[in-house]
Amino acid sequence: MNNNANQPELPGLSHYPKS
Repeated sequence: MNNNANQPELPGLSHYPKS
């Protein structure tokens, strides 16, 4: 996933930077 910064804050994805 290269567009993870465009995804909403989901449980389990907290390791992604929330831009």
